[in-house]
Amino acid sequence: MPDNTKVLLNVIANGGSTVRAMIAADEDVDPSILRILADDTDWAVRVQVAANAAVTEEILTKLVRDPDALVREEIAFKTKVGERLDVLAADPDRVVRQAVAQNEATPDAVLEVLAKDKEGRVVVFAKRNLNLRRRKR
Repeated sequence: MPDNTKVLLNVIANGGSTVRAMIAADEDVDPSILRILADDTDWAVRVQVAANAAVTEEILTKLVRDPDALVREEIAFKTKVGERLDVLAADPDRVVRQAVAQNEATPDAVLEVLAKDKEGRVVVFAKRNLNLRRRKR
């Protein structure tokens, strides 16, 4: 284990959530640290893990089921994996479905479902995304 990983583990164990969130946001942090922070009790730390460009697919797949909607929303905005988008498109929270509707990687079939969502903002973003694609074709 690299020396800096040992130091970070100590900081994670003894530091506050703001420090843990800063570590989670660092794109140079070892994936083993992100894996630990993905289980943090503070949602803001887990959001930073999800937003980190260096986060692994394994961690994102785990965070798709995070109890906090802001974590799931972050993944919905950035993921390019269809299976994740399928799961997030059925999320009970409107902001998560809205993020899926805005994601350029969301498959047309998922957008078609979201275009019939019970929430108006989800419908608007899904239709906008579909219309933009149709114009590009």
